[in-house]
Amino acid sequence: MAATRERLDAIRVVLEAAHVIPSTRVAAIIFLLYGTPIGRIVALQADAITSAVDGMTIELGNQPAPVPESLIPLFNEHLNGVGSRSMNKDSSWLFPSTKPGQHISANTLWNRLKIFGIQPQPTRNTTLFNLTKELDASTLGAPLGYSAKVMANHSARTGNAMASYPATKRQQL
Repeated sequence: MAATRERLDAIRVVLEAAHVIPSTRVAAIIFLLYGTPIGRIVALQADAITSAVDGMTIELGNQPAPVPESLIPLFNEHLNGVGSRSMNKDSSWLFPSTKPGQHISANTLWNRLKIFGIQPQPTRNTTLFNLTKELDASTLGAPLGYSAKVMANHSARTGNAMASYPATKRQQL
């Protein structure tokens, strides 16, 4: 699928874009890997990311989602104040605004992500399509912060009808 290839290429471009500040790259990775809406990305608290001996997680939903090991250095670079977090380093926001106590706006983040050529809706749909092809839709929603029904709908689009069955049945009970 061309959209899948484009998504993977976009992830590669983001990872290789050393000239772009870490906060923009981390936000792009969260969007590209997890399909998290931009409005939710900008509202993430810094403590949504947790490091432990066994790896790093990010809380996007009811359960923490793993951060791939190869991305941990980029996330740490952002968390340690390289780039935009240094402007407002005492902020509790993962993506703080230059205004004290506020996070950046969704529009500001979208403007930053334009450097990567990311198209919002098609990219998010492709991400969720890919994830539901690879993982059980009924359990995928909790770490990503989506309802089981939303994930079942995306799963059904993959042609994997049985992947949506448990989520649909559970909601009918």
